[in-house]
Formats: sequence, C-alpha cells, structure tokens
Amino acid sequence: MRFSIERAAFLGPLQRIQGIVGTRTAMPILANCLVQAVDGAVEVVATNLEIGVRDRAPAKVAESGRVCVAARKLYEVVKSLPEGVLVEGEVGEARLTLRSGRTTAHLLGMEPSEFPALPEVSEGEGLTLAASLLAGVLAQTAFAVSTDITRQTLGGVLFAHDGEGHLEVVATDGHRLACRRVAMAAAGPFREIVPRKAVGEIRRLVEEGDEEVTLTFAGKHAILNRGDLTLITRLIEGRYPEYQRAIPTACKNLVVVDRDGLSQACRRVAILANDKTNQVEVEVSDDRLVIVAHNPELGDAREEMEAKLEGDGVRIAFNARYLLDILGGMETEAVRIEMNDGASPSLFSEGEGSDYRCVLMPMRL
Repeated sequence: MRFSIERAAFLGPLQRIQGIVGTRTAMPILANCLVQAVDGAVEVVATNLEIGVRDRAPAKVAESGRVCVAARKLYEVVKSLPEGVLVEGEVGEARLTLRSGRTTAHLLGMEPSEFPALPEVSEGEGLTLAASLLAGVLAQTAFAVSTDITRQTLGGVLFAHDGEGHLEVVATDGHRLACRRVAMAAAGPFREIVPRKAVGEIRRLVEEGDEEVTLTFAGKHAILNRGDLTLITRLIEGRYPEYQRAIPTACKNLVVVDRDGLSQACRRVAILANDKTNQVEVEVSDDRLVIVAHNPELGDAREEMEAKLEGDGVRIAFNARYLLDILGGMETEAVRIEMNDGASPSLFSEGEGSDYRCVLMPMRL
C-alpha cells in the first residue's frame, strides 16, 4: 500500500474517530484503526463494537492495501506535522511508514483481517435533514438522558415518528423530560432509542457543518451518513416509557418570565445552594418571582425579578442544575412555566403551542 495525502485531509478522519477508539479494552485491536487505500482515497475505520465510524479523504493512491495501527498515535503523529505538508504512507512488514519532509515515523501494525468488520445493514426508515437542525434538536434533549445503568431504556434519546409527518425526539431521566417536535416526512412510523454515547458522537459530527445528513433506522442499528462519513451504532432494545403521560395537561398557575434573567438569577443564587441537592426555592406571587437558596453551612442567597402571573401563586423547589439545563435549551426571550403546586411537575415551553417542551419534577420543600 502506497499513498500520498494532504495533512489536513488525513487529519479530519483521524480526529473524528478518536471519541470511539477504546483506550482501556480487553481487545487490543479496538485501540487501533483500519487504514485502507482505495481508488483515489484513504479510508479510516474505527469501532468499539457498539459504535463504528468510517470516513475517507481524497488521496493519490499508487498501490491499494490496508493496515491496522494504533489510532491515537497515528492521529498524534499526523497532527504534529506542519500545516500544508504532504504525507506519504507506505505499508511493509506489518507496519505503516509515514514520511513528510525530513520526518519519518514507523507505526507497528496488527493483522488487519482481525479488525472487526462494521455491521452490514439493510435498508430501513430514514430521515434527511440539515445537520444544524439535528444538532439543535439533540442539544435541546440530550441533557435529560439518564446515566443510571439500571434504567437501560432511559439511557438514550428516543426518536418517535408517527408516520404522518411528525417526529418527536425525547429524553428523560425520571426527574426531567425534554421533548422536541419536528415536522418531517418518513416512510412509516417508528420508535427507536439511540444510546447516550452515540448521541454525543453524532452531535460532535453534525456540528462540523450545515450540509444535509441522513439518519436511518434499520433492524438493531442506526446509521448516520454525511457525505463520505458513516457512523453506525447499536440501538437500545426495549420499550421506552409512555412519556406523554408525564407531560402536565392542567395548569393552575401560568408564569411568563425573562429566560436569560431567570437563568442568571438561578446561577447566582445556586452558588450558595447545598452541594449535594443543588436545591433552590422559587416563589411566584403578585407578578414577581423570588428565587432563594439556603445552606446551613454557608449561608443563603435571594434574588427577585419581574414575572407575569395568571393564578394564585405557587412555592416550589427545583434542582438548580436541572433548571439551568432546561433554560439553556430554550431559544426565546421569555419562557412559559405552567405550575400547579409545590408537589406536581412543572411544564416549561417557549410559548403556547411550542414544539419544544420540558417537564421538571419538584424537590421536597
């Protein structure tokens, strides 16, 4: 195998696989990547058996072939080279030789036939959308994914399509729920759960640009395609909870408040909140909102701001970190909060009929 490739073109695929390469694994082969020289391109493949990535970059290929080498070290070597240089690669005696200017590096390889092949996936239900839209939808929901390994189905983001042009993307950990609704066509209805780790990798990849991407669900896998880049991940098997039941439908107190103002007030007051509970108290009455934190060991903090109230008022406690996550996902100047009492979940949205809704469970006062 012999090829020559621009440093920047080679660095891109090597950088994109770093998030899934196994550094601590019982299978040493998973710390490696497969480098293949094919007609007019160099292809890089990595997998941790749950997620796999295949990417390619244009190159001059004098002789096709493949080699399996340490993914992290290959990336570091190419990254260390000066910008704008040409990298020449050659495989011989189970090692990859890289040359650029006066620099030569030899990376010992493993048998490429032992590298796990990415799953062969048949056609499935697909969505085509702008990368920026997918990135935004995941940013508004992924923060609510559960990290509790005993609640497997909550450990990912649900993609639920009704088959009638509406997609809902949902995440919940039992304490909070985030749901974003998008008008989008699909061939048929589906409900699939993408694992948290894969969601993080997808977000990172789609944030690179604003071209169209395709997300396909087929059997036990989801596949993201963006140009020459392919990410494939196993899906979480199991039934996702009926999240619609957790969304309040009745409201005794409607509060409309400046989103950024509430976020900044919560951030300041939470400095003196209990480190373990992060609890802050919110009291709304007479068109004002007061947010308070008490800490017997440190002191307390209080901040007051204007708010529009329809109802008799309410006093409720929230986890400040969860509240800030929800406010951070909102994009409007004002946030709409529907509350019943201090023991019932509250519904946050960007306005009446909003496509983005979040539910936050209260803490005990």
